[in-house]
Amino acid sequence: GHEKGMDGMNASVIVCQCFVAGCLEEGNRGDTKKEWMDDHFTHLFCDETSQAMECEAMVPIFKVGNSCSIILAGDPKQLSPTIRDPIAARMGLSLSLQERLMRLPLYHRSMKVCVMTNLLGNYRSHEALLQVPSKLFYNGDLQCLAPTEVKCPFKDWGELGPANQFPLMFYNVQRGKEQSKLDTPSFYNLEECQVIVKLVHGLLKSKKVQGQGGISTGD
Repeated sequence: GHEKGMDGMNASVIVCQCFVAGCLEEGNRGDTKKEWMDDHFTHLFCDETSQAMECEAMVPIFKVGNSCSIILAGDPKQLSPTIRDPIAARMGLSLSLQERLMRLPLYHRSMKVCVMTNLLGNYRSHEALLQVPSKLFYNGDLQCLAPTEVKCPFKDWGELGPANQFPLMFYNVQRGKEQSKLDTPSFYNLEECQVIVKLVHGLLKSKKVQGQGGISTGD
């Protein structure tokens, strides 16, 4: 209630979801400082804006004052807002605020004003895996800056074939069959599960993982 509202007023940094930003002042109903967010914040950072519907992103934007600097961070080339109604998606609800703004002439590469910064350095992927998205979506601008131990952790793992070759493996499971249970819409494939178990056992025996007790998606 009132106490939570006062806590927000005394905070210099607030991290929350977009819709929560619209509720931060609710604890001060009847207070003369009810709209304290108007002049409270110097900056608003909206992360992963490309995954939010425009109406969601506008909630915190409408709450801050005109002197607040607004930074929208995200990548329209990746995940877009999740819209389950195909008609609503076609009518424009699947277009995020960031993507709509980036279509304006002000954001074109030819403009000589700095209103957008592209983060081009990639610190996780092998250059061979980075080439395709870089050429298809980023005008070939992505840069592979990952150290060798990060981008090639299993280059000598036998299951990937000869060392120093393309760092991606497609495993063909021809006899796999999609199955599902009555109480869930999800599907599973037992043959694929068995292959995954086999590969994980192989990874656990590799020099890179031995002694760690397990593997993670980061490996």
